[in-house]
Amino acid sequence: MSTPEGKAWKRNEQLKSLYGITAEGFEALNEKQGGLCKICESPASTNRFGRLYIDHCHVSGKIRGLLCSKCNMAIGLLRDCPTRIASALTYLQEG
Repeated sequence: MSTPEGKAWKRNEQLKSLYGITAEGFEALNEKQGGLCKICESPASTNRFGRLYIDHCHVSGKIRGLLCSKCNMAIGLLRDCPTRIASALTYLQEG
């Protein structure tokens, strides 16, 4: 069975490996956003696993912010493409 310290170490290593951020950096960003999704402002507690997800540019790797699972999935399904996202917005506004 893994210990809480082991889980924390593993999470820290995953964050550093995938996003170049430490667990402390993640927590600082989470605090800066008030524990809310940067798009819809839903609290982390209403999210799957009770946390927000790191959103990053798939080209540069730069972290843009923390998102709830639904917002993260939505922009991913729109391929992180501003033109597609703008088209979706226009579509919704016209409907």
